Amino acid sequence: MGDQDRLFTSAAKREPWNNRHGTKRLAQGLGSTCDALRRADPISLHRSFPTIDGRSPWVHTFGVQPLSKRVSRRHRSGTEERCHGMGEERDNNAKRAARRAFLQALVAMGSSVLVARQSRAADEANPASEKRPQPGDHLVFSEGEREGTIVAAADVKSGNEPILAWPMDPQSKLVRDGSRLNQVLLISLDPGELDQETAPRAAEGIVAYSAICTHAGCPVTGWVEGQDQRAHVLKCFCHNSEFDPRRQASVVFGPAPRHLAALPITVADGAITVAGGFVGKVGAAQPA
Repeated sequence: MGDQDRLFTSAAKREPWNNRHGTKRLAQGLGSTCDALRRADPISLHRSFPTIDGRSPWVHTFGVQPLSKRVSRRHRSGTEERCHGMGEERDNNAKRAARRAFLQALVAMGSSVLVARQSRAADEANPASEKRPQPGDHLVFSEGEREGTIVAAADVKSGNEPILAWPMDPQSKLVRDGSRLNQVLLISLDPGELDQETAPRAAEGIVAYSAICTHAGCPVTGWVEGQDQRAHVLKCFCHNSEFDPRRQASVVFGPAPRHLAALPITVADGAITVAGGFVGKVGAAQPA
């Protein structure tokens, strides 16, 4: 006997056939039973009834899918979704960590630049940074890898190009770079070649001059062979003025109206030290 026959027979035993409304109520009852079974929990149905050919009778009658297949398929799809979700979460975590590291590096870089600018602004706002070189000041490199470090006598070698430097207060460590007129150049020469005006201002053959041209105020940075091709001279490349450092940096070529201002120096504990103020006017003449 099939599943539907069993249900029909069971219902028939409860309803008398001689009742003219019995058949109608039986059909209505059977339909309600089917609807209830379709809405029922398939796990409970599977456990509560015997199997037919290895399957629950509700598969034959009402099309209820076997529990093992439903659970297996659901478990497999859920596992795949969880694994995919975990992979995406790992990728997102890695991206967030990289973004955090990048932003932290930017913040650190910005902070260091801001501190440097604030420090430079504070120095420039300090009137002492604009003050001309004072006796006892050390000279420090104004550029390059050693910028800000003290220039020693051993750093200024004969035959090399001039070294650009700023004066620095040895007590406060304030670099007097608030005015470009404070920049000086250092060069080593043969002491026997210095004239009687230049020798007293030199130290161990090293002379110091203003690095600002007296013609138009351009920087004097060149160390080239002079026009007579007999000795090297200091050169301003703006208008080709040339100065002889052996003879008070006097003008030997070009439109500059006068020699460069000289800075007397000495050597103390190996460091080049300012011995006095500038001798001569620094920079170009101001228009009347």
